[in-house]
Amino acid sequence: MLDDQEIEKPRFYFFLQPLTFNPVLILLILVISLIAQLFLPWWIIAPVAFGLAAWRASSAGHAFGAGFLGIGLGWLGASLLIHLRTGGILTARMAELLPLHSSAGLIGVTVLVGGLVGGLAALSGYLGRRAVRAPVAGR
Repeated sequence: MLDDQEIEKPRFYFFLQPLTFNPVLILLILVISLIAQLFLPWWIIAPVAFGLAAWRASSAGHAFGAGFLGIGLGWLGASLLIHLRTGGILTARMAELLPLHSSAGLIGVTVLVGGLVGGLAALSGYLGRRAVRAPVAGR
C-alpha cells in the first residue's frame, strides 16, 4: 500500500542524515575565516560561515558539519600553533585560570566553542536561504 506513496521524513532530523561533507565548503570556510580573523574580531567567523553556507550548502546537516569542521579545524590549528610556539606555557597558564587545569582541555574547549559557533552560523545561513526562497504550493 505504501509502496506507491513517498513517506516524508520530518525536517527537523537534519542530524540523522549520512555523514557526508562538502570538502569545498569546509575549505572555503576554513581559509576565509582564518584570513578574516587576521584583520577583524574573532566573531567574524559567524558571518563568514553564514554566508558561505547560504551560498553552497546542500542540506542542513551538511551546513552544520561544514561550519563545525571548518571553524573547529582552523581554531585547532591556531591553538596548537600558539601552544607549540610558547612551549605550552601560555596554554598552561590560561588553563589554570579556568577550572580545566590542562592545556589539552583548554584546546578542546576552544575547538568545541569555535566549532559550535561556526556550525550554528552555517546552519542558520542554510535555513535562512530556504526561508527566503519561493514558498511551496499548498502551505
